[in-house]
Amino acid sequence: MLQYSFSTVYMAILAGSILAILIAVAFLNWNIMANAGSNLLAVIVVVAILRLLFPYEFPFAVNVIPPQTISKALTAIQSTRMYIRGFRVSYWGIFELIWVCGIIVKLILGTRNCFHSRNYILKYGTDATDMPRYKEPLDHICTCYDKENIFSVVELRGLDIPSLFYFRKPYILIPKDIAITPGQLQYILRHEALHYFHHDHFIKLAVRLFSYIYWWNPICILLQKQANLLLEMSIDRRLVHENPAATKEYADCLLYMHKQALASASEAPGYLKKDSTFLLHARNSDLKKRCIMLFHDTSPGKKAAVTFLLTAMTVSVYLVSHLYTLEAYYCPPELTETTIVLSPDNTYIVQLNTGVYKIYLTDMLLETVTCLDFYPKGIKIYNAEGELIDET
Repeated sequence: MLQYSFSTVYMAILAGSILAILIAVAFLNWNIMANAGSNLLAVIVVVAILRLLFPYEFPFAVNVIPPQTISKALTAIQSTRMYIRGFRVSYWGIFELIWVCGIIVKLILGTRNCFHSRNYILKYGTDATDMPRYKEPLDHICTCYDKENIFSVVELRGLDIPSLFYFRKPYILIPKDIAITPGQLQYILRHEALHYFHHDHFIKLAVRLFSYIYWWNPICILLQKQANLLLEMSIDRRLVHENPAATKEYADCLLYMHKQALASASEAPGYLKKDSTFLLHARNSDLKKRCIMLFHDTSPGKKAAVTFLLTAMTVSVYLVSHLYTLEAYYCPPELTETTIVLSPDNTYIVQLNTGVYKIYLTDMLLETVTCLDFYPKGIKIYNAEGELIDET
């Protein structure tokens, strides 16, 4: 039978936090980030979200009592501090309330920013979808990948570098009046199209939802930045893999876009560049890192090793969080002097024919109950005739 309690919830939170730290720390190394790939990032984030959405304890789980200091802290967190209009108030209850309110606020702000971004694009952008300069190369790119060309191209003043925005349909955003060659435009359009073909907007959504859920965890800020860089690097890798001879030419294109971005003053609102969930927008500071990684060797053996190691660690964290539950147990010293602890040495139970149990401490009747679920194991049970029939 599945059980839900304070212990099972914080085990789910602990597992999700460990996975977030695992990704963030591992991706501080560019080599690991490049070899991991965006698909593995998506898997780890989804596993972390699912663990939090399923904070239950299975019957086979083993309860582990943590050290006294940790037990004392956990007990203090969940202990009742007061009652307000009949409602139990504890530190944990206050944290839950603030946590849920924070998630709701994040979701509202994120949704609002998506609509604001779309409205800004439609209001201030120029629809350039049917311009031959964009339509012909996009048609060719989609044909190469056996995809339908459903992209809308929008020229937007104030945007520093090209981006992909997804809201019901993909929008490729191009800075207004940017000076680029047809070859550079081909790389830009292919890069943004590959973001859509590989569903990077949904991967970013998963990471964003994870950061909304764990909004109080500062590691999620770092994770979001790393996820954006990883998505860009994954597309860079795919482009270079398709045409290795074009590596230098593509790197020159990235550096040129970096210089253009530094020279132009961005007039677009902050929510369009940073806070929009479905906007795939690289930071200028990341362009140099991406160029470096283009010339860095990533052999299939390294990629397989990194994938296996991170996957194994993710599965291990997930399974251990279900197999073991940290169950806090702490009794204040001032209560232990007057508290009676039942044990097989000082307690026995008499079962009546009516299914009722009488609990005796030595020879003193303590209480009469109908269920023995919460009594210590090993206490002997006798029938009305005094015969031993079972034990708890």
